[in-house]
Amino acid sequence: MSYKMVRGLPKLAAFHRQLISSPTSRSIQTMAFTELVTPAIKQDEASKNFFMTTLAPMLGSIISSAPGLKHNVSGRVIFEDNSDVGSELKPAVGIEWEKEDNLYALLAGEDFKAFGGQAKSYFTRPPQPELYKTDISPVAAFSSAATEVFRIKIEDETKIEKAQQAWESLIATIRKTTPEIEALSGPSLNLKEPLFVGIIGWKGVDARNTALDLPEAAKSKNDLESLDGVTSFIAQFAH
Repeated sequence: MSYKMVRGLPKLAAFHRQLISSPTSRSIQTMAFTELVTPAIKQDEASKNFFMTTLAPMLGSIISSAPGLKHNVSGRVIFEDNSDVGSELKPAVGIEWEKEDNLYALLAGEDFKAFGGQAKSYFTRPPQPELYKTDISPVAAFSSAATEVFRIKIEDETKIEKAQQAWESLIATIRKTTPEIEALSGPSLNLKEPLFVGIIGWKGVDARNTALDLPEAAKSKNDLESLDGVTSFIAQFAH
């Protein structure tokens, strides 16, 4: 992925202007640069072992020494689109950067290119770093016992407000009974097909299930998931 490929796209520029100008959006002063990566590892034992013993430590070293890094966590996806995938190796990485350009500098660096060359034969598809401009820092959500991520495809500008309203309705409903959740959201910055992300930090999977089993919260979640192009996962990050 080159720097020029992900910058200056008219569709993205219009998307960001619309979202930030929305009356329900938060002050841009509080926004953070939040990255998510969920690489698809081949599930044969040799590939999984090589990822855990070689690739994961190599990537961790590259990220931890990257300029502009504010926070990073790694872990595993345990649920994907409401299905239990805990028996599979599905890595997840969460990062907060000081600024947008920090990610592009990392991707253009020689260390990351060397990692990519060594890792590509162990992935079922090329990993896609997803950078979002979120309303608050992701640190609290990433530090929670379970981190749930909803990604909503924004095919045109008319869907921006619907996505944001559905997300804010879900969070407001959950907070009536579970005020201790951590929540953040925002638009993608580097994806050719823009996404809106919503992230919830839960005290655990059981707490999450209890909250979302309540009728009002279940309806709000269904309303969100009824939007076109919604995917989700729950990760547990090492702390």
